[in-house]
Order: sequence, then C-alpha cells, then structure tokens
Amino acid sequence: MIRRAQRRSMHPLRAGILAVTGCLAATMAQAVDGGLPPPPSGGGDGGLSVPPSATYYEEEIQQSSWRATAEAALPSRLHIAEGDAFVEYRALRDDPRRTEWEVRVRNYQRRHETVDAIYDMVLVLPMPENALGGDAFSALDPGITLYEGDEHRATPAVYNGREVVLKRNLALERTLLPGLIQGAGDGKLPSLAGSGYRYTAWDTVVTHDPDYGAAVQGWASLRYGTEGRIVPPDADDERLAAYFITWIPTLTRDVLPYAVRIDVRD
Repeated sequence: MIRRAQRRSMHPLRAGILAVTGCLAATMAQAVDGGLPPPPSGGGDGGLSVPPSATYYEEEIQQSSWRATAEAALPSRLHIAEGDAFVEYRALRDDPRRTEWEVRVRNYQRRHETVDAIYDMVLVLPMPENALGGDAFSALDPGITLYEGDEHRATPAVYNGREVVLKRNLALERTLLPGLIQGAGDGKLPSLAGSGYRYTAWDTVVTHDPDYGAAVQGWASLRYGTEGRIVPPDADDERLAAYFITWIPTLTRDVLPYAVRIDVRD
C-alpha cells in the first residue's frame, strides 16, 4: 500500500494521538522553520498562488492560517478522496470451528506528500464484531505489513530505511474513531451498526522522506482467525469500506486529515 515508509517507536499513542501532538510539537516547529514556505502575500485569487501540481497538504497549508500546535484536539472530519484501491476478505482455511482469513488492500496509490512534517498513517479497517460490540477475530500477524512490487514477488515497503508495519492502536479506536463516526455530513465515516463489522485502527508514525519518489503505491495484508460462523463483509453495503488516513497531527484542526476511501470487493 505504500511503496516505502518508516515506522517509529511511538506506539501505543498515550490517550490516542493526544500524546503525539504534545511530544511532536518541538519537532514540528523545527520542520516548519526549516522546510515549509510561509503563506504567500499578494497576488491573485485572494493573495494565494497554489501550483497546479501542489499536493493536498501543500495546498491546504497555503490556503489556511495554519500553524503547528500542541493542542489536544482530535479531528472530527476527514477530507475523503475516492481512489482505485479496494479491499478483499478471503477465507484461507475453513473448518466448522475456526476459519483463517486474509484481508488484503490492493492497488493503493496517491501522490507523495512534500510537506516536511511528521505524519501518522492510519488504516481504518472494518473487522468482525461480536454480539457485545467487541472483536470477533484474533490477528495472526503482528501487524499489517505494507508491500511494494508484484504480489507474487513482493518486498516489504521501506521508508527512511525502515519497513512499514501498521500496528493495532486501541487508543485511537477509543478516541479518534467515535468523533469521526458521530453525526452526519461530508468527511464523516458511516456507522457500521448491524453489519457484523466494526472499525479498527492500525497505524504507524513516520518522518517525511524528502528523497522519496513522486508516487506512493503498493498493497498490504493481514491474516486473522475467527471462531464459529463469520461471513465476509457485504460488498453491496456501501457503508463498508476501509480508509487510509495520512495525517499531520500537529496542524490545527482547520486542516482536515487526508483520507482515501477503499471499497470492499467480493
């Protein structure tokens, strides 16, 4: 899903990303001073001049009165883009008592961000839910590994010299996800109530790599097991989708985190 990316040992995030905003504030301030152009003054279109090739965060930062912040504020909306990526749930081994599955995200691609910052990369992934609202699955892998290349000859994705593995983050599930689901309107995640699935959060924190190429692309997978009779998510249920969020936690809330919607496919 990402061609090359780094994992940093800031996991789990204490009280969700609230701790990240505090501990990364000094680093982000240094990145701002050393890497980001100030918002332009003068010129057409309200004094803003955004290149046609600007990435999402380049454009948003130039169009807003942005600043680095250590405020404990979680986003309640996302900037959600459509893409060609899709997610599949396949039973690998099935018996009456236990089923082994693989969930695989395929064909993910987007432009590589150029803003010099620290990013939290979060995969919001529907996974089986039990009658009490908890997990109806157990992960068989230590995390969601990101790969590049052909799926038959894949190599783990590397960014800043480290492999990218997204780890389950229960703190984000308790803090970030409820605010993204509550309410209605653009930038919200639909409730999965009654679908037999619930949102889970898997993430890693990376520092921007200025030497990385122009495109971020690849695929990712996770093996998991279930007890009893579990059915894969219904691809006809439009609520069921994964979301890959690329987030700069230390920007103010008026800059919405960028997310790509990843539809479920049979």
